[in-house]
Amino acid sequence: MKTLAWWVALSLFATGVILILDRLFRKLLPIVALFKLSLVFPDRAPPRFRTALRNGTVKQLKRRMESGEFSAAAPQEAAEQLVALAAALNDHDRQTRGHTERVRAYSVMIGDEMGLSEHELELLNWSGLVHDIGKLAVPAEILNKPGKPSDEEWVILKGHPAKADALVEPLRPWLGTWAESATQHHERFDGNGYPNGVKGRNITLAGRIVSVADAYDVMTSTRSYKKPMPAEKAREELAVNAGTQFDPDVVRAFLGISIGRLRLVAGPLASLVQLPAGGASLGSATVTGVSALSAVAIASVGGLLSPPVEIPEVVAMTAATDIAVMGQEDEVLTLQLTGLAAEPGVVVTLSETDDGVAEVSVGGVVTFTPNADLNGVVELPYNACMEDGRCDGGTLSFSLAAVNDAPVAQDDAVVVPEDTTAEIDAMANDEDVDGDALRILALTVVEHPDYRLVPASVAFDQHRIMVEPEPDQYGQVLLEYTIADPSGATATASVMVRFESVN
Repeated sequence: MKTLAWWVALSLFATGVILILDRLFRKLLPIVALFKLSLVFPDRAPPRFRTALRNGTVKQLKRRMESGEFSAAAPQEAAEQLVALAAALNDHDRQTRGHTERVRAYSVMIGDEMGLSEHELELLNWSGLVHDIGKLAVPAEILNKPGKPSDEEWVILKGHPAKADALVEPLRPWLGTWAESATQHHERFDGNGYPNGVKGRNITLAGRIVSVADAYDVMTSTRSYKKPMPAEKAREELAVNAGTQFDPDVVRAFLGISIGRLRLVAGPLASLVQLPAGGASLGSATVTGVSALSAVAIASVGGLLSPPVEIPEVVAMTAATDIAVMGQEDEVLTLQLTGLAAEPGVVVTLSETDDGVAEVSVGGVVTFTPNADLNGVVELPYNACMEDGRCDGGTLSFSLAAVNDAPVAQDDAVVVPEDTTAEIDAMANDEDVDGDALRILALTVVEHPDYRLVPASVAFDQHRIMVEPEPDQYGQVLLEYTIADPSGATATASVMVRFESVN
Protein backbone atom coordinates (compact mmCIF):
# COMPACT_ATOMS: atom_id res chain seq x y z
CA MET A 1 0.00 0.00 0.00
CA LYS A 2 2.88 2.34 0.89
CA THR A 3 4.52 1.47 -2.41
CA LEU A 4 1.37 2.46 -4.33
CA ALA A 5 1.11 5.73 -2.42
CA TRP A 6 4.76 6.42 -3.11
CA TRP A 7 4.26 5.88 -6.87
CA VAL A 8 1.17 8.13 -6.86
CA ALA A 9 3.07 10.87 -5.04
CA LEU A 10 6.01 10.49 -7.41
CA SER A 11 3.70 10.71 -10.43
CA LEU A 12 2.04 13.87 -9.12
CA PHE A 13 5.42 15.41 -8.33
CA ALA A 14 6.77 14.52 -11.78
CA THR A 15 3.69 16.00 -13.45
CA GLY A 16 4.14 19.24 -11.52
CA VAL A 17 7.81 19.41 -12.47
CA ILE A 18 6.94 18.79 -16.11
CA LEU A 19 4.39 21.61 -16.22
CA ILE A 20 6.73 24.06 -14.48
CA LEU A 21 9.62 23.18 -16.77
CA ASP A 22 7.39 23.39 -19.82
CA ARG A 23 6.33 26.94 -18.93
CA LEU A 24 9.93 27.90 -18.20
CA PHE A 25 11.35 26.53 -21.43
CA ARG A 26 8.61 27.99 -23.60
CA LYS A 27 9.95 31.40 -22.62
CA LEU A 28 13.30 30.36 -24.08
CA LEU A 29 11.89 29.35 -27.47
CA PRO A 30 12.47 32.76 -29.15
CA ILE A 31 16.14 32.61 -28.15
CA VAL A 32 16.29 29.00 -29.33
CA ALA A 33 14.90 30.05 -32.70
CA LEU A 34 17.51 32.76 -32.97
CA PHE A 35 20.22 30.30 -32.03
CA LYS A 36 19.07 27.98 -34.83
CA LEU A 37 18.96 30.92 -37.22
CA SER A 38 22.55 31.74 -36.38
CA LEU A 39 23.49 28.18 -37.31
CA VAL A 40 21.82 28.52 -40.71
CA PHE A 41 23.06 32.05 -41.42
CA PRO A 42 26.15 32.50 -39.20
CA ASP A 43 27.32 35.55 -41.12
CA ARG A 44 23.94 37.25 -41.43
CA ALA A 45 21.75 36.19 -38.51
CA PRO A 46 20.85 38.93 -35.99
CA PRO A 47 22.55 38.81 -32.56
CA ARG A 48 20.18 36.59 -30.63
CA PHE A 49 20.60 37.98 -27.13
CA ARG A 50 20.41 41.60 -28.25
CA THR A 51 17.18 40.82 -30.07
CA ALA A 52 15.76 39.01 -27.06
CA LEU A 53 16.57 41.94 -24.78
CA ARG A 54 14.94 44.39 -27.18
CA ASN A 55 11.75 42.36 -27.36
CA GLY A 56 9.11 44.68 -25.92
CA THR A 57 5.35 44.46 -26.05
CA VAL A 58 3.44 44.03 -29.28
CA LYS A 59 2.14 47.57 -29.00
CA GLN A 60 5.67 48.93 -28.66
CA LEU A 61 6.90 46.91 -31.64
CA LYS A 62 3.91 47.86 -33.78
CA ARG A 63 4.42 51.50 -32.82
CA ARG A 64 8.00 51.25 -34.11
CA MET A 65 6.71 49.85 -37.38
CA GLU A 66 4.05 52.56 -37.78
CA SER A 67 6.59 55.29 -37.08
CA GLY A 68 8.57 54.12 -40.10
CA GLU A 69 11.52 52.73 -38.15
CA PHE A 70 10.79 49.20 -39.36
CA SER A 71 10.54 50.02 -43.05
CA ALA A 72 13.59 52.28 -42.99
CA ALA A 73 15.83 49.74 -41.28
CA ALA A 74 18.56 47.80 -43.01
CA PRO A 75 17.63 44.16 -43.82
CA GLN A 76 19.49 42.76 -40.81
CA GLU A 77 17.91 45.28 -38.45
CA ALA A 78 14.48 44.64 -39.96
CA ALA A 79 14.97 40.92 -39.46
CA GLU A 80 15.78 41.48 -35.79
CA GLN A 81 12.54 43.36 -35.33
CA LEU A 82 10.62 40.70 -37.24
CA VAL A 83 11.99 38.01 -34.96
CA ALA A 84 10.88 40.11 -32.03
CA LEU A 85 7.41 40.30 -33.53
CA ALA A 86 7.35 36.54 -34.01
CA ALA A 87 8.33 36.05 -30.38
CA ALA A 88 5.56 38.43 -29.33
CA LEU A 89 2.91 36.63 -31.40
CA ASN A 90 2.16 34.23 -28.56
CA ASP A 91 1.23 37.18 -26.34
CA HIS A 92 -0.77 38.85 -29.09
CA ASP A 93 -2.73 35.68 -29.94
CA ARG A 94 -3.24 34.08 -26.52
CA GLN A 95 -6.05 31.79 -27.73
CA THR A 96 -3.69 29.81 -29.97
CA ARG A 97 -0.52 30.06 -27.91
CA GLY A 98 1.92 27.35 -28.97
CA HIS A 99 0.34 26.98 -32.42
CA THR A 100 3.32 28.54 -34.20
CA GLU A 101 5.83 26.23 -32.55
CA ARG A 102 3.74 23.12 -33.23
CA VAL A 103 3.29 24.04 -36.89
CA ARG A 104 7.03 24.62 -37.14
CA ALA A 105 7.71 21.18 -35.67
CA TYR A 106 5.10 19.40 -37.83
CA SER A 107 6.51 21.12 -40.92
CA VAL A 108 10.04 19.93 -40.24
CA MET A 109 8.76 16.38 -39.65
CA ILE A 110 6.96 16.49 -43.01
CA GLY A 111 10.06 17.83 -44.73
CA ASP A 112 12.12 15.04 -43.20
CA GLU A 113 9.63 12.45 -44.51
CA MET A 114 9.89 14.04 -47.96
CA GLY A 115 13.67 13.66 -47.94
CA LEU A 116 14.63 17.34 -47.78
CA SER A 117 18.28 18.11 -47.17
CA GLU A 118 19.53 19.36 -43.80
CA HIS A 119 19.88 22.85 -45.24
CA GLU A 120 16.33 22.78 -46.60
CA LEU A 121 15.01 21.51 -43.27
CA GLU A 122 16.65 24.43 -41.47
CA LEU A 123 15.06 26.86 -43.92
CA LEU A 124 11.71 25.13 -43.42
CA ASN A 125 12.22 25.32 -39.64
CA TRP A 126 12.44 29.10 -39.82
CA SER A 127 9.65 29.27 -42.40
CA GLY A 128 7.24 27.48 -40.10
CA LEU A 129 8.09 29.79 -37.23
CA VAL A 130 7.00 32.92 -39.12
CA HIS A 131 4.03 31.44 -41.01
CA ASP A 132 1.40 33.31 -38.96
CA ILE A 133 3.30 36.58 -38.66
CA GLY A 134 0.49 38.35 -40.55
CA LYS A 135 -1.77 37.91 -37.51
CA LEU A 136 0.06 40.80 -35.89
CA ALA A 137 -2.01 43.00 -38.21
CA VAL A 138 -5.23 41.48 -36.82
CA PRO A 139 -6.65 43.20 -33.71
CA ALA A 140 -5.98 41.20 -30.55
CA GLU A 141 -9.63 41.42 -29.52
CA ILE A 142 -10.55 39.40 -32.63
CA LEU A 143 -7.81 36.81 -32.13
CA ASN A 144 -8.64 36.37 -28.45
CA LYS A 145 -12.40 36.62 -28.76
CA PRO A 146 -14.24 33.91 -26.82
CA GLY A 147 -16.54 32.12 -29.21
CA LYS A 148 -16.76 31.92 -32.97
CA PRO A 149 -15.75 35.04 -34.96
CA SER A 150 -18.48 36.92 -36.83
CA ASP A 151 -18.58 37.06 -40.63
CA GLU A 152 -16.93 40.49 -40.56
CA GLU A 153 -14.23 39.23 -38.21
CA TRP A 154 -13.59 36.21 -40.46
CA VAL A 155 -12.92 38.60 -43.34
CA ILE A 156 -10.30 40.39 -41.22
CA LEU A 157 -8.78 37.09 -40.07
CA LYS A 158 -8.54 35.82 -43.65
CA GLY A 159 -6.52 38.91 -44.53
CA HIS A 160 -3.52 37.93 -42.41
CA PRO A 161 -1.59 36.08 -45.18
CA ALA A 162 -1.73 39.18 -47.38
CA LYS A 163 -0.59 41.35 -44.47
CA ALA A 164 2.42 39.07 -43.98
CA ASP A 165 3.85 39.92 -47.39
CA ALA A 166 5.50 43.15 -46.24
CA LEU A 167 6.49 41.73 -42.85
CA VAL A 168 8.55 38.87 -44.31
CA GLU A 169 10.21 41.04 -46.95
CA PRO A 170 13.42 41.42 -44.86
CA LEU A 171 13.68 37.62 -44.67
CA ARG A 172 13.43 36.98 -48.41
CA PRO A 173 17.14 37.61 -49.10
CA TRP A 174 17.84 34.79 -46.60
CA LEU A 175 14.97 32.39 -47.06
CA GLY A 176 13.95 32.98 -50.66
CA THR A 177 10.72 31.12 -51.46
CA TRP A 178 10.70 29.51 -48.00
CA ALA A 179 9.46 32.84 -46.65
CA GLU A 180 6.25 32.41 -48.66
CA SER A 181 4.73 30.09 -46.06
CA ALA A 182 3.55 33.30 -44.40
CA THR A 183 1.64 34.36 -47.52
CA GLN A 184 0.60 31.00 -49.01
CA HIS A 185 -0.34 28.64 -46.15
CA HIS A 186 -4.04 29.25 -46.87
CA GLU A 187 -3.78 28.67 -50.63
CA ARG A 188 -5.40 25.47 -51.91
CA PHE A 189 -3.97 22.92 -54.32
CA ASP A 190 -7.07 23.31 -56.54
CA GLY A 191 -6.63 27.09 -56.73
CA ASN A 192 -9.62 27.98 -54.54
CA GLY A 193 -7.60 29.29 -51.60
CA TYR A 194 -6.66 32.80 -50.53
CA PRO A 195 -5.30 35.44 -50.73
CA ASN A 196 -4.25 35.02 -54.40
CA GLY A 197 -5.82 31.75 -55.60
CA VAL A 198 -2.44 30.22 -56.46
CA LYS A 199 -2.85 26.68 -57.82
CA GLY A 200 -1.02 23.36 -57.68
CA ARG A 201 2.75 23.45 -57.65
CA ASN A 202 2.71 27.14 -58.35
CA ILE A 203 2.32 27.26 -54.58
CA THR A 204 5.81 27.12 -53.08
CA LEU A 205 6.89 23.95 -51.30
CA ALA A 206 6.96 25.94 -48.06
CA GLY A 207 3.35 26.99 -48.57
CA ARG A 208 2.23 23.43 -49.38
CA ILE A 209 4.00 21.87 -46.39
CA VAL A 210 2.97 24.49 -43.84
CA SER A 211 -0.62 24.36 -45.14
CA VAL A 212 -0.88 20.70 -44.08
CA ALA A 213 0.89 21.29 -40.76
CA ASP A 214 -1.28 24.30 -39.99
CA ALA A 215 -4.53 22.51 -40.86
CA TYR A 216 -3.64 19.49 -38.72
CA ASP A 217 -2.83 21.64 -35.71
CA VAL A 218 -6.03 23.67 -36.08
CA MET A 219 -8.10 20.48 -36.28
CA THR A 220 -6.47 18.85 -33.25
CA SER A 221 -6.31 21.96 -31.04
CA THR A 222 -8.94 23.40 -28.74
CA ARG A 223 -10.56 26.65 -29.78
CA SER A 224 -13.12 28.70 -27.90
CA TYR A 225 -15.66 27.79 -30.57
CA LYS A 226 -14.78 24.11 -31.11
CA LYS A 227 -13.48 20.96 -29.48
CA PRO A 228 -10.25 19.31 -30.66
CA MET A 229 -10.57 16.61 -33.28
CA PRO A 230 -8.94 13.22 -32.55
CA ALA A 231 -5.61 12.77 -34.32
CA GLU A 232 -6.90 9.75 -36.26
CA LYS A 233 -9.88 11.71 -37.57
CA ALA A 234 -7.69 14.70 -38.50
CA ARG A 235 -5.39 12.41 -40.52
CA GLU A 236 -8.41 11.04 -42.36
CA GLU A 237 -9.54 14.60 -43.17
CA LEU A 238 -6.15 15.37 -44.65
CA ALA A 239 -6.32 12.21 -46.77
CA VAL A 240 -9.83 12.99 -48.02
CA ASN A 241 -8.79 16.51 -49.06
CA ALA A 242 -5.54 15.46 -50.75
CA GLY A 243 -5.58 16.74 -54.32
CA THR A 244 -8.18 19.43 -53.63
CA GLN A 245 -7.08 21.43 -50.60
CA PHE A 246 -3.66 19.87 -50.09
CA ASP A 247 -0.73 18.61 -52.17
CA PRO A 248 -1.11 14.78 -52.24
CA ASP A 249 2.66 14.30 -51.90
CA VAL A 250 2.77 16.41 -48.75
CA VAL A 251 -0.24 14.61 -47.25
CA ARG A 252 1.34 11.26 -48.04
CA ALA A 253 4.51 12.35 -46.23
CA PHE A 254 2.50 13.56 -43.23
CA LEU A 255 0.66 10.25 -42.99
CA GLY A 256 4.05 8.56 -42.75
CA ILE A 257 4.55 10.23 -39.36
CA SER A 258 3.26 8.17 -36.45
CA ILE A 259 0.59 9.60 -34.19
CA GLY A 260 2.95 9.04 -31.28
CA ARG A 261 5.51 11.43 -32.78
CA LEU A 262 2.76 13.96 -33.48
CA ARG A 263 1.54 13.74 -29.90
CA LEU A 264 5.07 14.30 -28.66
CA VAL A 265 5.07 17.62 -30.51
CA ALA A 266 1.68 18.59 -29.11
CA GLY A 267 2.30 17.30 -25.58
CA PRO A 268 3.41 19.20 -22.46
CA LEU A 269 7.09 18.40 -23.11
CA ALA A 270 7.16 19.77 -26.64
CA SER A 271 9.20 22.79 -25.59
CA LEU A 272 11.91 20.61 -24.02
CA VAL A 273 12.74 18.78 -27.22
CA GLN A 274 13.22 22.10 -29.05
CA LEU A 275 16.17 23.15 -26.88
CA PRO A 276 19.54 22.73 -28.61
CA ALA A 277 21.85 20.27 -26.93
CA GLY A 278 24.62 22.83 -26.63
CA GLY A 279 22.42 25.51 -25.09
CA ALA A 280 20.41 23.56 -22.53
CA SER A 281 20.86 24.74 -18.99
CA LEU A 282 19.62 21.48 -17.54
CA GLY A 283 21.87 18.51 -17.19
CA SER A 284 21.49 15.94 -19.90
CA ALA A 285 20.32 13.37 -17.38
CA THR A 286 17.42 15.61 -16.37
CA VAL A 287 16.28 16.20 -19.92
CA THR A 288 16.73 12.55 -20.84
CA GLY A 289 14.83 11.38 -17.78
CA VAL A 290 11.91 13.70 -18.32
CA SER A 291 11.81 12.86 -22.03
CA ALA A 292 11.73 9.18 -21.18
CA LEU A 293 8.88 9.77 -18.73
CA SER A 294 7.05 11.68 -21.49
CA ALA A 295 7.54 8.78 -23.89
CA VAL A 296 6.09 6.35 -21.33
CA ALA A 297 3.10 8.62 -20.77
CA ILE A 298 2.47 8.91 -24.49
CA ALA A 299 2.81 5.19 -24.99
CA SER A 300 0.23 4.57 -22.28
CA VAL A 301 -2.26 6.87 -23.97
CA GLY A 302 -2.17 5.59 -27.49
CA GLY A 303 1.13 4.04 -28.47
CA LEU A 304 3.96 5.47 -30.48
CA LEU A 305 2.90 3.71 -33.65
CA SER A 306 -0.22 4.91 -35.44
CA PRO A 307 -2.52 2.80 -37.57
CA PRO A 308 -2.01 3.37 -41.28
CA VAL A 309 -4.35 5.75 -43.04
CA GLU A 310 -4.83 5.05 -46.70
CA ILE A 311 -4.58 8.15 -48.81
CA PRO A 312 -6.96 8.01 -51.77
CA GLU A 313 -5.28 7.56 -55.09
CA VAL A 314 -5.37 10.98 -56.68
CA VAL A 315 -5.84 10.74 -60.41
CA ALA A 316 -3.74 13.28 -62.22
CA MET A 317 -6.05 15.80 -63.80
CA THR A 318 -5.66 16.44 -67.50
CA ALA A 319 -5.75 20.12 -68.29
CA ALA A 320 -8.71 21.60 -70.12
CA THR A 321 -7.77 22.79 -73.59
CA ASP A 322 -8.66 25.85 -75.63
CA ILE A 323 -10.17 24.88 -79.00
CA ALA A 324 -10.70 27.05 -82.08
CA VAL A 325 -12.81 26.33 -85.16
CA MET A 326 -13.42 28.41 -88.27
CA GLY A 327 -16.48 28.76 -90.46
CA GLN A 328 -18.68 31.27 -92.24
CA GLU A 329 -21.54 33.38 -91.04
CA ASP A 330 -24.89 31.58 -90.93
CA GLU A 331 -23.04 28.24 -90.77
CA VAL A 332 -23.68 25.79 -87.93
CA LEU A 333 -20.29 24.84 -86.48
CA THR A 334 -19.36 21.68 -84.58
CA LEU A 335 -16.20 20.69 -82.73
CA GLN A 336 -14.94 17.75 -80.70
CA LEU A 337 -13.84 18.53 -77.15
CA THR A 338 -10.34 17.37 -76.21
CA GLY A 339 -8.25 17.23 -73.07
CA LEU A 340 -10.06 16.97 -69.73
CA ALA A 341 -13.47 17.63 -71.32
CA ALA A 342 -13.19 14.48 -73.46
CA GLU A 343 -12.51 12.10 -70.57
CA PRO A 344 -15.22 9.70 -69.31
CA GLY A 345 -17.30 10.91 -66.39
CA VAL A 346 -16.35 14.56 -66.85
CA VAL A 347 -19.24 17.03 -66.80
CA VAL A 348 -18.91 19.93 -69.23
CA THR A 349 -20.76 23.20 -68.68
CA LEU A 350 -20.89 25.83 -71.41
CA SER A 351 -21.29 29.52 -70.67
CA GLU A 352 -24.31 31.27 -72.13
CA THR A 353 -23.89 33.69 -75.01
CA ASP A 354 -26.08 36.27 -76.74
CA ASP A 355 -24.41 35.49 -80.08
CA GLY A 356 -26.17 32.18 -80.70
CA VAL A 357 -26.99 28.80 -79.18
CA ALA A 358 -24.32 26.33 -78.02
CA GLU A 359 -25.01 22.76 -76.92
CA VAL A 360 -22.78 19.88 -75.85
CA SER A 361 -23.88 16.32 -76.53
CA VAL A 362 -22.79 12.96 -75.18
CA GLY A 363 -19.36 12.21 -76.57
CA GLY A 364 -18.11 15.76 -76.16
CA VAL A 365 -19.41 17.24 -79.43
CA VAL A 366 -20.28 20.94 -79.22
CA THR A 367 -22.72 22.44 -81.72
CA PHE A 368 -22.84 26.21 -82.13
CA THR A 369 -25.60 27.89 -84.11
CA PRO A 370 -24.72 31.57 -84.53
CA ASN A 371 -27.25 34.33 -84.90
CA ALA A 372 -28.17 35.19 -88.46
CA ASP A 373 -25.62 37.26 -90.37
CA LEU A 374 -23.20 37.24 -87.42
CA ASN A 375 -19.51 37.39 -88.26
CA GLY A 376 -16.32 37.80 -86.27
CA VAL A 377 -15.00 35.75 -83.33
CA VAL A 378 -17.28 34.34 -80.64
CA GLU A 379 -15.45 33.14 -77.51
CA LEU A 380 -17.32 30.68 -75.32
CA PRO A 381 -15.78 29.78 -71.91
CA TYR A 382 -16.49 26.30 -70.59
CA ASN A 383 -15.84 24.35 -67.41
CA ALA A 384 -15.00 20.64 -67.14
CA CYS A 385 -15.38 18.92 -63.75
CA MET A 386 -14.26 15.47 -62.66
CA GLU A 387 -16.33 13.26 -60.36
CA ASP A 388 -14.13 14.15 -57.38
CA GLY A 389 -15.01 17.83 -57.77
CA ARG A 390 -11.81 19.03 -59.40
CA CYS A 391 -12.44 21.35 -62.33
CA ASP A 392 -10.56 23.16 -65.03
CA GLY A 393 -11.72 25.58 -67.66
CA GLY A 394 -10.98 26.48 -71.24
CA THR A 395 -12.29 28.60 -74.09
CA LEU A 396 -13.97 27.61 -77.35
CA SER A 397 -13.39 30.11 -80.17
CA PHE A 398 -15.70 30.20 -83.19
CA SER A 399 -14.37 32.36 -86.04
CA LEU A 400 -17.13 33.30 -88.49
CA ALA A 401 -15.92 34.75 -91.78
CA ALA A 402 -18.17 37.36 -93.32
CA VAL A 403 -20.11 36.17 -96.38
CA ASN A 404 -21.52 38.62 -98.93
CA ASP A 405 -25.29 38.38 -98.91
CA ALA A 406 -27.22 39.30 -102.01
CA PRO A 407 -29.41 42.39 -101.73
CA VAL A 408 -33.16 42.08 -101.34
CA ALA A 409 -35.41 44.03 -103.74
CA GLN A 410 -39.07 44.73 -102.94
CA ASP A 411 -41.89 45.33 -105.45
CA ASP A 412 -43.25 48.88 -105.70
CA ALA A 413 -46.53 50.43 -106.92
CA VAL A 414 -47.41 54.10 -107.45
CA VAL A 415 -50.45 56.02 -108.74
CA VAL A 416 -50.14 59.41 -110.50
CA PRO A 417 -52.47 61.54 -112.70
CA GLU A 418 -52.20 61.27 -116.46
CA ASP A 419 -49.83 63.66 -118.19
CA THR A 420 -47.56 63.58 -115.09
CA THR A 421 -44.00 62.28 -115.02
CA ALA A 422 -43.65 59.70 -112.26
CA GLU A 423 -40.42 59.69 -110.22
CA ILE A 424 -40.11 56.55 -108.14
CA ASP A 425 -37.56 55.98 -105.36
CA ALA A 426 -37.61 52.29 -106.08
CA MET A 427 -34.77 51.48 -103.67
CA ALA A 428 -36.43 53.03 -100.63
CA ASN A 429 -37.67 49.65 -99.48
CA ASP A 430 -34.77 47.56 -100.80
CA GLU A 431 -32.05 46.41 -98.41
CA ASP A 432 -28.71 44.71 -98.04
CA VAL A 433 -27.96 42.88 -94.75
CA ASP A 434 -24.24 43.56 -95.20
CA GLY A 435 -24.91 47.28 -95.31
CA ASP A 436 -23.45 47.61 -98.80
CA ALA A 437 -24.36 50.56 -101.02
CA LEU A 438 -26.84 49.51 -103.74
CA ARG A 439 -27.55 50.89 -107.21
CA ILE A 440 -30.03 50.28 -110.02
CA LEU A 441 -28.28 48.19 -112.61
CA ALA A 442 -30.98 47.71 -115.28
CA LEU A 443 -34.60 48.62 -116.11
CA THR A 444 -36.98 46.83 -118.49
CA VAL A 445 -40.56 47.51 -119.65
CA VAL A 446 -42.64 44.37 -119.25
CA GLU A 447 -45.57 43.41 -121.47
CA HIS A 448 -48.61 42.00 -119.69
CA PRO A 449 -51.92 40.91 -121.29
CA ASP A 450 -54.00 41.74 -118.22
CA TYR A 451 -53.10 45.40 -118.11
CA ARG A 452 -53.96 48.39 -120.30
CA LEU A 453 -50.42 49.42 -120.99
CA VAL A 454 -49.64 53.05 -121.59
CA PRO A 455 -46.94 54.01 -124.06
CA ALA A 456 -44.30 55.92 -122.13
CA SER A 457 -40.63 56.76 -122.05
CA VAL A 458 -38.62 55.42 -119.10
CA ALA A 459 -35.23 56.28 -117.61
CA PHE A 460 -33.27 55.62 -114.39
CA ASP A 461 -30.24 56.71 -112.43
CA GLN A 462 -28.55 54.91 -109.55
CA HIS A 463 -31.55 55.18 -107.23
CA ARG A 464 -34.60 56.52 -109.12
CA ILE A 465 -36.86 55.47 -111.96
CA MET A 466 -38.58 58.10 -114.15
CA VAL A 467 -41.68 57.30 -116.28
CA GLU A 468 -43.23 59.89 -118.63
CA PRO A 469 -46.48 58.80 -120.40
CA GLU A 470 -47.62 60.07 -123.79
CA PRO A 471 -50.19 62.90 -123.59
CA ASP A 472 -53.76 62.07 -122.55
CA GLN A 473 -52.89 58.46 -121.89
CA TYR A 474 -54.03 56.56 -118.82
CA GLY A 475 -53.50 53.00 -117.74
CA GLN A 476 -50.48 51.05 -116.43
CA VAL A 477 -46.78 50.85 -117.09
CA LEU A 478 -45.17 47.64 -115.77
CA LEU A 479 -41.43 47.73 -115.17
CA GLU A 480 -38.82 45.29 -113.89
CA TYR A 481 -35.60 46.62 -112.37
CA THR A 482 -32.42 45.01 -111.12
CA ILE A 483 -30.28 46.25 -108.23
CA ALA A 484 -26.68 45.26 -107.44
CA ASP A 485 -24.17 45.59 -104.57
CA PRO A 486 -20.47 46.39 -105.08
CA SER A 487 -19.57 42.70 -105.40
CA GLY A 488 -22.04 42.24 -108.27
CA ALA A 489 -24.70 40.32 -106.34
CA THR A 490 -28.12 41.25 -107.76
CA ALA A 491 -31.82 41.14 -107.02
CA THR A 492 -34.86 41.92 -109.18
CA ALA A 493 -38.25 43.44 -108.38
CA SER A 494 -41.13 45.06 -110.27
CA VAL A 495 -42.66 48.53 -110.32
CA MET A 496 -46.30 49.13 -111.31
CA VAL A 497 -47.07 52.73 -112.33
CA ARG A 498 -50.76 53.53 -112.84
CA PHE A 499 -51.74 56.76 -114.57
CA GLU A 500 -55.28 57.80 -113.64
CA SER A 501 -57.58 59.51 -116.11
CA VAL A 502 -58.20 63.21 -115.48
CA ASN A 503 -61.42 64.82 -116.69
